[in-house]
Amino acid sequence: MKMQDIPFKPRFSPEKYEEAKNWLKTRRHNFAGTANYCIYSDSQGPSEYLIQQCHRAISTTFARDRCLVATEIGIFRATDNNKSWQSVYRPFLQWLLRESPYRYFILNRDDFDFCFNYGLIVSADVYTPILQNIMIISRHFYECRAEVFKKFNHFIESGIHPSIAYQCTFNTTFSLKDLKPYETQLLQVYAGHRAQGTPCLDSLTNMVEEEIGPILTKRLAKRETYRTDSNYTGGTLIFSSLNALKGAYDFIQPTYITNSLFDNDLFRRSLSAYRKKTTQNEFYRPPNPFTGPPAPTRPGAKQMTYKEFWEVGVPFIQRVVVEKRREKVSD
Repeated sequence: MKMQDIPFKPRFSPEKYEEAKNWLKTRRHNFAGTANYCIYSDSQGPSEYLIQQCHRAISTTFARDRCLVATEIGIFRATDNNKSWQSVYRPFLQWLLRESPYRYFILNRDDFDFCFNYGLIVSADVYTPILQNIMIISRHFYECRAEVFKKFNHFIESGIHPSIAYQCTFNTTFSLKDLKPYETQLLQVYAGHRAQGTPCLDSLTNMVEEEIGPILTKRLAKRETYRTDSNYTGGTLIFSSLNALKGAYDFIQPTYITNSLFDNDLFRRSLSAYRKKTTQNEFYRPPNPFTGPPAPTRPGAKQMTYKEFWEVGVPFIQRVVVEKRREKVSD
């Protein structure tokens, strides 16, 4: 099933929608921390959550008959309202609103300027893990450093599919707010408080195709949405392939994209050729520890540096996904 084919009939009053918009506008100067959001109900008053570390209250709220969730987009705070910096964030928000598999459930996606300046309004009449993934992605604008958005922009300018660029930047530890020299750090493809880690090649293809996996399909059969069901577990497996669910790749340990790549003979040969050209002397240092910087960590089996991932892994993923899409079309 395609994401756009998920049964979706949002039910909310115009008054509730305007109330959610006004909340984002009038409360903006009270926002702090990583997450600021408000849950709206048909039968109760709004439940406001300010200065939160995450969107955990999506599952713990006492609100019933939920209809809408308004959540901040923190560009205003991340840039101290410096407009010269804000353009860095635009391509990622454009992807989220106009191209991402999640766009169908963001009710104000057509009002880009409002989303950019204030935030998102998401329907509660959607499968809860999908809603929670949107909530998590909405935090990236404040939670992640500007360098991550620049890397995302670089990938899409280089012809990488935006969903692949998203998975290979925001869901790795490169997205964390520190200043490590990431090019020589070993790739870690799962960072906490993210919608997903970077999954195997089949699942990446599903995300690009907006094809949902069997776990989501089974839960959809129960017709449970966030209106009545607050259980948001399962968001990491929305696009999981059947092979992954049978245990071909581990969806708990942060190595499943690397397993998927290193199991591919063509990728191993491509990485080996790259290393011979670029890193054959990289790990040598004079014996005196005071004569220069320490040598970078040598990758072990099924490991690579971020630079290797960016320059070999990501283009390889793009080629494989494009080929898989062509095969589907030809079939």
